[in-house]
Amino acid sequence: VEGFSTEETAKIVELSIPAVKSRLRRARAFLRNELNQIFSEGINP
Repeated sequence: VEGFSTEETAKIVELSIPAVKSRLRRARAFLRNELNQIFSEGINP
C-alpha cells in the first residue's frame, strides 16, 4: 500500500475506494492497539 494512492490501491486489490479506506482505518487501529498493549506491558523476552 505504501507509495500508492487510495485510488491505485483500490484498483490493485479490486475493492471500492470506501472499502480500502475502511480497511486501512481498521488495520491502523488494530496496529495501534497491539503496539499500545506491547508498550504498556513492557517487553518480556
